[in-house]
Amino acid sequence: MKKLTFSLLLLAFASLLNSCGTQKTVAVKPDLGIAKKNTLPLSTINLPISVNCLSLENNINKQFTGVLYNDESFENNNNDNLIVKISKLADFKISGKGDKISITAPIEIYVKGRLKKDFFSLFDETVGVDQSKEATFKINLTINSKIGINANWDVQISSETDFQWLEKPFLSLGLIKIPIGAVIETALNLKAKEINEKLDAEVSKILKIKPTVEKYWNEFQQAQLINETYKSYLVISPESISASKINCDGKSIYFYMGIRAGIAIVSGDKPIIPSLKKLPNLTQQQKYDSSFAIYCKATIDYTQASLLANAALAGKTFTYENGKEIITINQINIFNNGDKVAAKINLNAAVTKGLFTKKINAEIYALGTPIYDRVNQELKITNFDFDIKSKNALVGATAFLFKNSFKNQIESQLNYPMKVQLQQAQQNANSALTNAKFNFIQLNGNIIRFEPTDILLEEQSIAIQLACIGKLAVEIKGF
Repeated sequence: MKKLTFSLLLLAFASLLNSCGTQKTVAVKPDLGIAKKNTLPLSTINLPISVNCLSLENNINKQFTGVLYNDESFENNNNDNLIVKISKLADFKISGKGDKISITAPIEIYVKGRLKKDFFSLFDETVGVDQSKEATFKINLTINSKIGINANWDVQISSETDFQWLEKPFLSLGLIKIPIGAVIETALNLKAKEINEKLDAEVSKILKIKPTVEKYWNEFQQAQLINETYKSYLVISPESISASKINCDGKSIYFYMGIRAGIAIVSGDKPIIPSLKKLPNLTQQQKYDSSFAIYCKATIDYTQASLLANAALAGKTFTYENGKEIITINQINIFNNGDKVAAKINLNAAVTKGLFTKKINAEIYALGTPIYDRVNQELKITNFDFDIKSKNALVGATAFLFKNSFKNQIESQLNYPMKVQLQQAQQNANSALTNAKFNFIQLNGNIIRFEPTDILLEEQSIAIQLACIGKLAVEIKGF
């Protein structure tokens, strides 16, 4: 009997020793979630293109001087018996309104007509000399042109010539009146066509639409350093381009190129553009779009997030069920898990049931969703819960680790102040409008308001995407 009692005591003691041993559990890492694709909203960068009417007028006048048309032979034009000379009377004037421009060309027309002796001999055989008469007319020739740009970037001008005779011109040779309006109009139309062709060439030469815009398009794609201390760069990613209708206010011919682009500020090494996007075909801008926003980020990297989490939680002990359940967090590491923020938690725990205490050393994982608290300007991890693989690794007596009260206490400490980062992001946005050093373009503008738009889980950090909404004016250098 004594031997049986002693054996039972030994068995009980062995069981007690076993219960005092530490169970070690390392859970499997959670499955990697699919990260949300971040599509940067597009803004419009409006490039003002203009041509001074006086400059265009001077160039046109340099090309047309003195005699514009000269037919010195009666035998030309199928023996029309007319000599016609058209001369520039004064400088051409350019005016315009809306999408039309007008060239007013003051001209002088000299005409000399002839009736051959063959004609007069029908009436009197003794008449054997040619009869001739000359006259001079003055007229304002008006060329009305509509200017447009097609999808291939070609400047297109469609024109109409307008002149009105107060009375149809004719030459009077005695009793005979020779109508000469048709001949003069033919000559004027030919000259108007030549003027229009030279106007087309001159406007195209001055505007240089495609090579000019292509130059701006390519330069926008070069990252611009805006803050050397923080290594911040302005990155513009153009997607499409459109043009407004051409307008004239009498002083200048102008229109806007609207480049739709994603505009962002990034920090770190200078972004490398593998290849430049080619200038696409032009589309017609339906309305002037002044929407503008620079997108920047206020970030906290996972190393810093882990340091702050450990400062709040490492070494902290949580007690439940009147001291029968005790959990102490040794270390916590925050990292990216695709569509969630993950936490790897190393902890010691002990659970007492009756006379027996079970000790646990575990490495488990939890997942959460970051949100931005606008009132407190903080990033917070919400919906914090332990991963299913961790829950499956600890069952039975150790399942108490997954109590709501424990995970809620951890979640309450995962708050990250972002005020400083947000202020820096705003400063970067403002400096982008003044510090970006393009070769051909000067940005001028100001940020009116800042709007947090999204939370981005990046490889190395958690980021608040910030829309810096404002007004932007673009000045073209040397155009």
